[in-house]
Amino acid sequence: MRIWCLGVLALLSACAATPPSGEFAKVEPADAKPVAVELDANLARLSEWFAGEWDNYEQVMLAKDQSPSASVPPHERVHALFLPVEVPAIGGSVFFARQTLDDDPARVFRLRLYRFTVDPGQDAIRLDQYSFNDEKSWRDAHRSPQRLAQLANTELRYSPDCAVYFRYDLSLDEFVGSTRPGACKVESERLAKAVTVEDQIWLGKDKLWILSTARDQTGKLVYGNPQGIPHKQRKVRYFRGWIAINKAGPGARPGDRAFHTVRNLVLHSEGRSVPISWEDGRRSGFSVQIARLSFQGDAVRALTLKLIDDATGQPVSYSWADPDSRRIGINLQWFQSDFAQIEGDSRFEPLPPP
Repeated sequence: MRIWCLGVLALLSACAATPPSGEFAKVEPADAKPVAVELDANLARLSEWFAGEWDNYEQVMLAKDQSPSASVPPHERVHALFLPVEVPAIGGSVFFARQTLDDDPARVFRLRLYRFTVDPGQDAIRLDQYSFNDEKSWRDAHRSPQRLAQLANTELRYSPDCAVYFRYDLSLDEFVGSTRPGACKVESERLAKAVTVEDQIWLGKDKLWILSTARDQTGKLVYGNPQGIPHKQRKVRYFRGWIAINKAGPGARPGDRAFHTVRNLVLHSEGRSVPISWEDGRRSGFSVQIARLSFQGDAVRALTLKLIDDATGQPVSYSWADPDSRRIGINLQWFQSDFAQIEGDSRFEPLPPP
């Protein structure tokens, strides 16, 4: 099942065709003004909730903790960045979308522009997915998003039949989106056959669940979770802080006062782990991590700060706080640290200084 995510890019790119200039999908004005106002309000709400970075770290960890006989297939760890951008060539509420595996910036498996628009005919918010003809040139566009304003529609391609339609569910206080059943048909070059792709998405303020599946003409599942379990992602909050580690390690005595301090470390609330290195670049054998986790089933939730032994992958010790805490630290005498949520917009990783 771990290969399906990597297959999505190839499958969807196979069906995308480059539209002639000016032939992107157009949204007609609403006939009934009250409906248009409601949809416009929902578009603003959806755009606000969607913006940010998302990760399903806890879902992956919980699956690993289950017994080997558990019948729940494992999920990949997916980290998604959805950054609001201006792209006049396509208009609407546009996001630069970059998804990676294992929170590793080098493991990009999907690069898109997502455009949300009001669709009065469907009484929904419509999501169109645009692919780049030259993905390599745009892989790091989130670091200089102003470049995207110069894009021409001839540099993009999309499949209008694979649109996702979102409607707001007041009882759940979330948006529920899906493709039209059977509409998104893909000619897969990798599989040398046609498949039908279906997406289901649930979006809340701190919830992004995505279930993507593809089936061939016989109905056989090509990729996706066979039990219909979506990737369950939560919105990231970034923290910046420092650590101080005694050079004598865990066995440091009161007289061992030589500490190595590292400042401006950046972690996020959904399980980012950073290895600690000495001044000469050698690894110390320890890493530090912040993660929101659940205990006793889902009865207790906490923000945790862990010091991890790299050799075993297990925490040496950890502290915990309310899951919405903006600051967390730990003091083991030989190891000390303090992290605070970054000022301003903590939903996105802060850019490195120029």
